[in-house]
Amino acid sequence: LVAIHQGNSQKKILLIGHLDTVFPEDSPFQKFVLSGEIAKGPGVVDDKGGDVVILYALKALYENNLLKNANITVVLTGDEEESGKPATISRIPLFQAAKGADV
Repeated sequence: LVAIHQGNSQKKILLIGHLDTVFPEDSPFQKFVLSGEIAKGPGVVDDKGGDVVILYALKALYENNLLKNANITVVLTGDEEESGKPATISRIPLFQAAKGADV
């Protein structure tokens, strides 16, 4: 997922996160269990918290009229552990976003 917000600012900000969680097929940690308010299983924490922080930071900027002029690109990848082959192709969107970013 690549989302771009183009504003008038000279600075270009890149925010990245990942959406995947990979465990071997034979891993005993393949089952999701919800016990009351406690979730256990693959990926219940991982980078999901960071992804949510990105979304809520953007929401806070928007609600305070601070997003209007910002140049922000968000890249959420699905391949932290195992990218598609060759990575030089599968990660092109991330590489392109990084080349254009100041921060």
